[in-house]
Amino acid sequence: MLHGCCVLCFSVEETGVQCACVCVQHSRICAFVCDCLFTQFVIVSSSICIWRSIWNVLDAFIFPARHFRSDVVSLAAGFSVTAAILFSCWPLSAASRRLDGRPALKLLLEDVIFVVLTWSCLLLWRGSWNLCIRLFLPPDGVAGPAVGAWVSHALGTVGLMTLQAFNTVGLNGIDRDGSYSGGSGIFSVSFFREVFPASCLVVLNSPVFLSLCLVM
Repeated sequence: MLHGCCVLCFSVEETGVQCACVCVQHSRICAFVCDCLFTQFVIVSSSICIWRSIWNVLDAFIFPARHFRSDVVSLAAGFSVTAAILFSCWPLSAASRRLDGRPALKLLLEDVIFVVLTWSCLLLWRGSWNLCIRLFLPPDGVAGPAVGAWVSHALGTVGLMTLQAFNTVGLNGIDRDGSYSGGSGIFSVSFFREVFPASCLVVLNSPVFLSLCLVM
């Protein structure tokens, strides 16, 4: 992400302490360190601010006095908005691809999409998170708080490791907005395309998609 290494320089003169930020030619190590520090202290901190603010807004406006109904509505709304964007993935990708030569408009289009997806993601997380706490081995239940936490941790860890998708839990890299070409930045997910062989055909049968994998 960073293409230079910026060094903060101080010098003591008769008029006082002078400070200057000088960008110098970086080495690969310097660029890597700068990327890591920038990602963790700027990008992650900003993401936390966004998540906290949206979560609190949802708590305040979606049935604040009825927690279970609030969680169900949040989950349903998150699924609905995410599904709508998913089914619009191809035309949105085509629009982004046509704007490859106009980076400012492409960035604006993708950022609008990402704002909608951020809210839908928070709706999903909030609903599923709270319902999981309330319904799956709740902390105030007979088993106590530790059992539900460890069981959830074990199921999630084993499940994601089995699917070879455990890297999604932690922060797995940051890319610059608008850096994907050909419309590939809209829902850039490729799990099944990497897992299944090239001979796996997707056939449209009535309203249901059937995946028919040919055994070679």
